[in-house]
Amino acid sequence: MIELFKIIKGIYDYTCVPHFDFIKLSEGSTCIRTRGNRYRLLQKHCHYDLRKLNFSNRVILVWNSLPDYVVCAETVNTFKNRLDKHWSDQEVLFDYNTDLHGIGNRSIMLKDSSY
Repeated sequence: MIELFKIIKGIYDYTCVPHFDFIKLSEGSTCIRTRGNRYRLLQKHCHYDLRKLNFSNRVILVWNSLPDYVVCAETVNTFKNRLDKHWSDQEVLFDYNTDLHGIGNRSIMLKDSSY
């Protein structure tokens, strides 16, 4: 999440990082939905496992599930602190196979994929 935050905030050179498309709000709309954040990313449809398991596709569901106050941080350290506070009540810190709240079961993809 920290690397994605740096990419979106433009800390890295834009010619060397993957390109992410944002979900646009409707014209004239200033409100945010109750779920997600104002920097929601568009997840593109993938046919092959090579693309499904790529960094730029795997992080989108987790990023879109973060609340607005986390992703709207101004600095990387502020983002890290807010992310730690947000994830402090979730089991993912201790069990990497557990679900993140709000994004569904992420272990299904690992069971179905063949390496």
